[in-house]
Amino acid sequence: MKITETELEIQREPFARPFGFKGSAFHEKWNMIVRLRDEDGSESIGVGGLAVLWSDANVFNAHTEVGGNLLQASILETALQHVMNREYADPPSMLADVLPEAFAYGRTITRNDHLRLTFVLIALVALDNAAWLLFSKQNNITTFDGFIPPWATDALSHRQDAIASVPAVGYTLPMSELEQILQAGAYVLKIKIGHSGNQDEMVTRDKTWLSQVHDLASSHRSAMTESENILYYLDANGRYTTKSGIRELLEHADQIGALDRIILIEEPFDESVEFDVSDLPARFAADES
Repeated sequence: MKITETELEIQREPFARPFGFKGSAFHEKWNMIVRLRDEDGSESIGVGGLAVLWSDANVFNAHTEVGGNLLQASILETALQHVMNREYADPPSMLADVLPEAFAYGRTITRNDHLRLTFVLIALVALDNAAWLLFSKQNNITTFDGFIPPWATDALSHRQDAIASVPAVGYTLPMSELEQILQAGAYVLKIKIGHSGNQDEMVTRDKTWLSQVHDLASSHRSAMTESENILYYLDANGRYTTKSGIRELLEHADQIGALDRIILIEEPFDESVEFDVSDLPARFAADES
C-alpha cells in the first residue's frame, strides 16, 4: 500500500448547546475528512472526529476551544505528510510507523511532555479509517470480517445477538430533552458526572444532578430490563480524587432509591490513582488507559 496523494478537509458542527462533561464543556465538533490515493489511482475517504477535552483535559484547559482543535488537527496534517510516498504492508504497519513521530510532534506543539497518547491517536482516526478502506480496495475485501488479520481472528470471533443504544446525558442537557429520550425508548442512560469545581463542590453538584435525572427516569418503565426500571451508567471521566467522594455519591444514590439502578461507574479516578473499591456497593470499570 503506497500512498501518493493526501487531502484533508475539516467540517465544524456547532452544538445546540454546550456538551458538559469532565468538569468542563465544549461547543462544537470538528470532523476530519481524509482522502488517500495510491499509485494505481485507487482512493478512499476516511472520517474521524476530534475530541480534545476527552483525550487530554490539560490541553483543553490550556487553550481556547478552537486552539485545542487546531493543535489536534495539525497532528493529523503532519501524519499525512509523513505517510506520503511510503509503502506499507497494511494499516497497522502504517500506524506503527507514523505514531512515534506524531506523538513527538504533539508534545512539541502542546508544550506538554506528559501529553496523553490518546490525544494523538484521536487525531489519527481519519487517516487510519481511510487507510483501511484503501487497503480493502487493493485486496478486494468487501466485508468487515475480511478486514480482520489472521492473528486477530480468535479475539474478534465472538458475536453479540443484541446491542443497546446508550445515550450520553451530559450535565447541560435540559430535562425536557431527557424526557424525549426516555419516551423514545432509552432504558440505559450514560450519565456524565464530575461537575466543575473543587471536590466538595463537584460531589454536591453530582448529587443534585443524579437526583434530577432519577426523579425524571423514575416515572418511566421499560420491558428491556429485568426490574423494568431505567438503568444508569455513571461516567466520571477521572474527576474524583478521593474514594470518600464516590462513597458519598453512592450513599446519596441509596437515599434517593437510585443505587440499585446503577449498573456501572466508569473511570471514577485518574489512571495514576489506585484505590481498592471492593467495599463500595457498585460495579466499577477503568477506562481503556
